[in-house]
Amino acid sequence: MGLGYFKKQYSQIKNTCRTCGDLVNDLKLHICSKIEKCIHCGLNHKTNSLKCHVVKNFRSELTSKLLSFNNHSSHVSQNEKIDLNKNVNVVYNNSHFPGLPVTQNSSSNHMLNKLDNLLAQMAEV
Repeated sequence: MGLGYFKKQYSQIKNTCRTCGDLVNDLKLHICSKIEKCIHCGLNHKTNSLKCHVVKNFRSELTSKLLSFNNHSSHVSQNEKIDLNKNVNVVYNNSHFPGLPVTQNSSSNHMLNKLDNLLAQMAEV
């Protein structure tokens, strides 16, 4: 239930009940008291509740970072070397990828047309 992390990134062996906040070996076998207690702030709501000021602040900061990150990435030049440790978004450039070979088979052409359309839509995104 840590904010900003995935379960695989934690070394914690036990699981956390999102309702009562108890650490348990197996959530399927856990008998929850149904008394809500947030592990982030200690108040009476579920740990992942949007009522939690800690969760709200985390989400707000994350949204701000993502928006500024996205705005910054739109100004990155195509030739700029990208350093992933500096939080610079990777810019898609269609010229970096070779086109698909054209075949004479009509059933293959149908599939290639679909792939071309998909690539064009991805380029727009």
